[in-house]
Amino acid sequence: MTKSVTCIHCKSIFSKMILLALVIMLSQKSYSQTWSTVGSGGMNDWVYASTTYNGDLIVGGKFTSAGGVSANHIARWDGTNWYPLGLGVNGKVWALISFNGDLYAGGEFTEAGGQPMLFIAKWDGTQWLNDLGDMGDIVTSFAIYNNKLVVGGYF
Repeated sequence: MTKSVTCIHCKSIFSKMILLALVIMLSQKSYSQTWSTVGSGGMNDWVYASTTYNGDLIVGGKFTSAGGVSANHIARWDGTNWYPLGLGVNGKVWALISFNGDLYAGGEFTEAGGQPMLFIAKWDGTQWLNDLGDMGDIVTSFAIYNNKLVVGGYF
């Protein structure tokens, strides 16, 4: 005489094992990322910040050359070429943001476009504007909160 054994919990255990196998398989799904350079030549020193402005990529940092083009700490990439933003700034750019149609740069500089601008500057698409005042010290970050520009730094 043969006895059959019925496992009350077997179905539950089997379901849990299938669920665990599915979770493992889905978590193992590989997401490949492809990285590529922007232009040729690159920067001659560090890039600390990036944003987009009017459809172009804007980068800022410690560099003075972008793809072989003279660009004092800030440059624009249009998808084909690098360009300076006017005369640039005279020190490191730590933060960039686009807000209300203007580009804001913050960092360790005292001039933008050859004009005195202490740690913060605004680019209107053609020139650096000195209408923001003095931040008092280095600007390290920007954010938009409640439709207002928020500035962070050493102050």
